[in-house]
Amino acid sequence: MVKAMVRTVVLASLICVILKTSSGSAQCGIKEPPLRTRIYGGWPASSWPWHGAVFHQRNESPWEYACGASIITEKFVVTARHCTVTFHNVMLDESQITVKVGYTKRDASDGMVQTYHVVNVVRHQNYSKGQNDIALLEIGGKFTFTEPNVQPICVWNGEPNFEKIVNGVGYLAGLFNGQVDDLQEITVPIISYESCKANYSRYRNFVLDSSKFCGGYLNGTMTSNGDSGNGLYLKVGNIWFLRGILSVGIPDGYELFMDVAHYQQWIEKHIPDFGRIFPAVNVTNQCGFRRMLSIHNESIPIGWPWHGAMFYRSWNGELKYQCGVTILTEFYVVSAAHCTLDGYFYKLPAKRIFVKVGLSKLNASEHVQLHQVEQVMRHEFYYKSNHEDDIVLLQLKSKIVFEDPYVHPICLWNGEMWLNRVVNQTGHIAGWGYNERGEISNELQEASMPIVSRRTCLDSDPDHFRLLYRDPKTFCAGHKNGTNAGAGDSGGGLYLKIGEQWFLRGIVNNIKRFNSTSNDLTSYLLLLDVGFYQYWIREKIPSDQFPPQ
Repeated sequence: MVKAMVRTVVLASLICVILKTSSGSAQCGIKEPPLRTRIYGGWPASSWPWHGAVFHQRNESPWEYACGASIITEKFVVTARHCTVTFHNVMLDESQITVKVGYTKRDASDGMVQTYHVVNVVRHQNYSKGQNDIALLEIGGKFTFTEPNVQPICVWNGEPNFEKIVNGVGYLAGLFNGQVDDLQEITVPIISYESCKANYSRYRNFVLDSSKFCGGYLNGTMTSNGDSGNGLYLKVGNIWFLRGILSVGIPDGYELFMDVAHYQQWIEKHIPDFGRIFPAVNVTNQCGFRRMLSIHNESIPIGWPWHGAMFYRSWNGELKYQCGVTILTEFYVVSAAHCTLDGYFYKLPAKRIFVKVGLSKLNASEHVQLHQVEQVMRHEFYYKSNHEDDIVLLQLKSKIVFEDPYVHPICLWNGEMWLNRVVNQTGHIAGWGYNERGEISNELQEASMPIVSRRTCLDSDPDHFRLLYRDPKTFCAGHKNGTNAGAGDSGGGLYLKIGEQWFLRGIVNNIKRFNSTSNDLTSYLLLLDVGFYQYWIREKIPSDQFPPQ
């Protein structure tokens, strides 16, 4: 791998997430129905059982939808503070506010819908426009938790470090104010502080600090006034957490969220017995967690524990580095099928292929595990002549021992396969490929790679990509600025971060080369789309072998 690569370091810490709720009758953050699939530019929502709606009544007029909210206990929802006042910033009395839960339509009135009057409004004492925009609403009575319609979400109780969720993707559900009757949902990429500041620079009163963050798009996909107070949900393992509360949105701009991680103590202070702790979710046994090493109060990620190396035994008995692989389970890794061919394009038998994991240097020995391959499972329609269906699963003879922080599986992509949902998101690749000097890198290198659209890729080099691009089986990523994968990086993965977990979305497939060790640094990188092949992979690997997500 060449140019602008960053040396990886060795990791040594464990992350644990605590689930908190005051209701003993339901564990928070459990969403039973699978996600089906966005507010302006949104899709009809699947069930979000913790989503609620806030209604106002003024001067004996009919109740009007005002904002969204999120259930966090059997008596409390959390929303934006400005959702508890009139348009002229006059505070509403408790009797003028109701909360509705268990609905997917604005005017739903079936047996699943629960409506409660508010008996207490807890507004943040230091509110000003764009600052501390958070409030708690206590209902008269208790929510009846019923699966799958009404459930609490877990309040974020992990590390508050915002940098860990940048480039991750959360979900937002809501009702457009006067736009649609059905609950809508949208995927929300989380934006860096730098990009957020640039977007809001024209607003003099805007102050970006640790109490808020930005998310969303600049392409017209946005929320409306009636979506204020809605929660931003992040999935950690199989549990959903409330990380943001929608406060402000601007036309063709990012959305501004209050960061729930900043308000954990404030919430606990105002909700009696909120600190009841459910059993910890230890992410050691879950896929996709990249451990952090704390040095001088700074969290530094350690390598890529799911990235491994494929070797083949030459005729003289020497093990030679061939390609990258990605750990999926204790017995299976995934790579590119062309990596299982020798220099003459003959298929290598399983007995000559080996996999090493736990190494940050190719010549490392500490924490390194060597596994011989038991079975080579190339895609049935792979042809070496055109690189189509260029994917292979390697079943190992011996079990990979997951060892934090050096060896850990990644999560297999399990969401929608459509490329437009991840275009402009930034993935990461790693490898020991050839550098500018034509030498294999001994130390693991890494690079960030933004995903580009099909049209952008094809237009960049029609003669090259029109012969190789297979929609929807492949996609392109990269900068075209000198940062790229190199010969020898084939088979490695492209990793996308969603919430705090990493998912395998791509496999390095084709690197435009000048010769066997030198490639075109100004070209996009072609990757096999794991979103398309996730079903093929799950057909080949027994379901009980996948680690929990």
